[in-house]
Amino acid sequence: MEPLLALMPDEPSHREPTETQLQDLNIGLDWFLQNFVFLANRLEIQLALTLHTHGLLVSGNLISGRQYMNRCEAELNAGGANGSFAAVFDAARNNAYPEVDRELPLAPGEANPSFVHLKDARFFHNSGEPIPANQSVLWRGRISEISGFSFGFLSED
Repeated sequence: MEPLLALMPDEPSHREPTETQLQDLNIGLDWFLQNFVFLANRLEIQLALTLHTHGLLVSGNLISGRQYMNRCEAELNAGGANGSFAAVFDAARNNAYPEVDRELPLAPGEANPSFVHLKDARFFHNSGEPIPANQSVLWRGRISEISGFSFGFLSED
């Protein structure tokens, strides 16, 4: 299977893949969102996004999977774990999100991430109130469960 990035030629006449092409690739993922997640993972860019998933809006800043794992570990340690999860997080982080040498070619599957990671995430329901109301959280979700997205961060104002 050819990576999704190969479906997007540089020439301006590019068109989104058709539903048939997506079915042929056996995926239901938004290749456009996948590319932003890939850039976050590869280049450690951050980008404010609002994701639409299962009737909720999730708004936050896109971060790399590696940054997500680092922040999870820090939050657990701040909560009293005192480094007891360090070995678990090191193994998971290095297996799923190894250090990236931007000069090297892409690793298999790197161009087709399956998960999106947000920091400062807030959930919004139809009343417009954020959940939780008092703070933002780290969030990890499957790209396959996201039905749409927009750029920018929602606020309760």
